[in-house]
Amino acid sequence: MAASSNRAAAWGQKLRTSQVQVLSKSQPPPEGQRETSQGSPATSARRVMLSASGHSATSSRTFGRRRWPACRHSSSKRSCQSSSSKKAWMSGEVFKRAGRIERHGAEGKPREFRIPPSLRRWHGWFVPLPDIAWFREAPKRRRYLAGISGGADSVALLHLLHRHGFREVVVCHLDHGLRGRASAGDARFVEKLAASLGYRCESGKAEVRALMKSSGASMETAAREARHGFFGECSRKYRCDRLLLAHHADDQAETILWNLLRGSRGFTGMKESQVLKLGGQLVECLRPLLGARREQLREWLRAERLTWREDASNAQPVAARNRLRNEALPLLAEIARRDVGESLRRAEEGSAEMREIERWAVAQAAAVDPQGRLHVPRLRTLPEAVQAACIYDYLRTSGVTELSREVVERCLGLMDPAAGPAVNLPGGWVMRRRAGRLVVVRG
Repeated sequence: MAASSNRAAAWGQKLRTSQVQVLSKSQPPPEGQRETSQGSPATSARRVMLSASGHSATSSRTFGRRRWPACRHSSSKRSCQSSSSKKAWMSGEVFKRAGRIERHGAEGKPREFRIPPSLRRWHGWFVPLPDIAWFREAPKRRRYLAGISGGADSVALLHLLHRHGFREVVVCHLDHGLRGRASAGDARFVEKLAASLGYRCESGKAEVRALMKSSGASMETAAREARHGFFGECSRKYRCDRLLLAHHADDQAETILWNLLRGSRGFTGMKESQVLKLGGQLVECLRPLLGARREQLREWLRAERLTWREDASNAQPVAARNRLRNEALPLLAEIARRDVGESLRRAEEGSAEMREIERWAVAQAAAVDPQGRLHVPRLRTLPEAVQAACIYDYLRTSGVTELSREVVERCLGLMDPAAGPAVNLPGGWVMRRRAGRLVVVRG
């Protein structure tokens, strides 16, 4: 009897000493337990530790310097699927309690650690597939154009489309010709990526510098106009009026701040769905990633071991948008001690409610004639605020970009018969007054 008690006590002690420990920032390894060789007590400080949620030596096995649940080598598929270890792996309970992974040099980032192959079909990687409602709800049999530059955001968009079963996707890539061999490398990368996923690819090339000289526009404006023309050609060729773009939440914050600095009408940002005239074609621009953060997408790509192209010019403090991204927004976040992007998003939502009221007023005004021109006599009967809203909405639907309050006020001046008959607009557009009508044409 005493021998049995001694054996039970010894076995209990063995279980206690072999319990899986959790390393966390709040619980550093005890003094004197740093190890210098495998098998000594400090080996646990170098292993990937799982939470002690009932995982003892009897429910896990050691392979090298890692410990996996016993269902890793279960001979019965049924017992493995019903085991508590498998459920813990699937629910992420074990991973949530993991504190520090010194083996990978990533403190507090268990998402960078890959689970064993036998469990991968259940749980995958530590970074789950981004849960975005559009990918679940959008019709998957429709044809879509996808603007893919080769950067992390657009590559994530393309892989998400493929993972969710979208098969009728045409990859559209435009080489702006601004970075020499790097631009050509981007085009080759996108073509290979599209082929690997079974998608058709439409590549084009534009001389943005020549467009800058001919139109007098900035590099950013000329590049945007070249893209719009290219997307319009793709829409016409493939008879598709739906274009997917990879703008995300950080792009939205930059856009809101940039529009505010330019004097736009309130906190205006990009819409998840917006109909624009691109190269003479009416195209619905869809931005399914607008609620995702840049780092979230990159973490998922890294976890999936997916590659992308880096545009070195994005880090150069030349373009205003680059300085907003790399300097202004981080500084504002440091000063405010909060997520500036989230604050700008909430402000944009408030402005969006006011724009809904403006759109209702524009629809009630009915200032556009059947030929698609603004009716000046009708505009004169409206309040000034509604006049400005009608002008702004007409310019936007005509494809004019970089709209500001100053541009709208100059267009309002055309209603005065004593004023000049035309006003120059951004992007090489011109608004002209003809026979009591206002129309937007190319300059």
